[in-house]
Amino acid sequence: MAKEAHSAVSSWSGYVYQGKIALYLVLRTIKEKYENNLSFDFSNYSLEVEWQEDFSIKEGKKYLSIHQVKAHQDDMKITDYKKPIKGLLHKIQTLYDFNGYAYLHISTSINYNRKTTSFSSYQKKNFYFKFFPLKYSKKVKLYKYCTDNDSCDLDEADQLILKKIEEIYQLNNFDIESLTLEQYEYIRFKLYQLLDTHILKIHQKQIKKDDPIPFNEVLDFFKNNYEEYSEEYKHIKVKNFVLFMISKYCDDEELCTESECKNDCWLYKIERDLEQLPAKEVYKIVLNATPHYEKFEDLQQEDNLIYGLIKSYHQLDEKRRTQEYLYENKKYFLPSSISGKNDKDIAKRILKNKNLDAIVKQFEIDTIISDDMKIENLEQKAQKLRSVTGEGINKFFENREESAIAKIKNLQVIPLDDIKEEINGAD
Repeated sequence: MAKEAHSAVSSWSGYVYQGKIALYLVLRTIKEKYENNLSFDFSNYSLEVEWQEDFSIKEGKKYLSIHQVKAHQDDMKITDYKKPIKGLLHKIQTLYDFNGYAYLHISTSINYNRKTTSFSSYQKKNFYFKFFPLKYSKKVKLYKYCTDNDSCDLDEADQLILKKIEEIYQLNNFDIESLTLEQYEYIRFKLYQLLDTHILKIHQKQIKKDDPIPFNEVLDFFKNNYEEYSEEYKHIKVKNFVLFMISKYCDDEELCTESECKNDCWLYKIERDLEQLPAKEVYKIVLNATPHYEKFEDLQQEDNLIYGLIKSYHQLDEKRRTQEYLYENKKYFLPSSISGKNDKDIAKRILKNKNLDAIVKQFEIDTIISDDMKIENLEQKAQKLRSVTGEGINKFFENREESAIAKIKNLQVIPLDDIKEEINGAD
């Protein structure tokens, strides 16, 4: 049996499906209002999350629309959505003076049959709809996106949000010229961060559960010129990418063999911790876990992260994990995103990487955990490249502290399968 989609069910991280759909609705509403009136006043509009429903759009205290979000695997039938549909029908009755619509959002298209060919035909035949007065039952709808589809998966939600940001700027550039795709992406990440922070404050009881996010708070990000990117852009981008890769890992039945996520595995606990850490801290963790780092793109290699780092997080005992995201059992082990066959180039890049100096000096690390690569001697392996000589290796270490140099030269790269028993075993 296909397991539940972990990333959309477990929590509200920057890459969780429910949060992205909510953000898409906010941006679509802003865009549609601007199309009719560029001077539209959004001061009374807000997004409410996890209160009346998964999320709601409000004008003052009045609910304009309420939304249930469900992410499932393929081949879902309309009957699989009985519970959220029934919940929406009941909720409509409890909201005073509700004249809007209650929407169901789904990540994959519904597999209808000959008797029930559409959502509207299901409404006509289903007992729950017949039980409620027409004025309520007609308000429940399957949400249709601007693509004219009635489903939207996680990847598509990312792209739709980016498109809506661009469309809003096409209508109102907020006196900012020369906008680029990178600037749109930066705003998208800032909006994800806004949602993350809001949900975290609710869970930590810093704000009330029904405190909404004002639309004007969203629009404030559009008024800033992000032409010159700060380090924060990189930090946010890496954090969101890692959380997205965790969700992809958990969605793969060959990598994660649980039939459904019970939210108690070692990787789930790490995901929750990463969600709550500042983006700068997550960036530092991933940078340390990329001992072969040369450029920013190295931190966003999908296969390396999934089969290297995230696989280690999933299979290594969470109790052995340190605050710095190393693993400790008598000595320290550094989980990494190293995966593949190019061991000679990896050895060279590890020796050159000055980012390793600080963490190697602080901890007695002699083992880097890889997916499938084994390197017992970094210097010998690197010198199998014609471009690397003993003199060349010495140049890698110019202006570096002797204590760090000695430790880095002694590092070994060991596959996860060869080392996990030693890490997970008794003290």
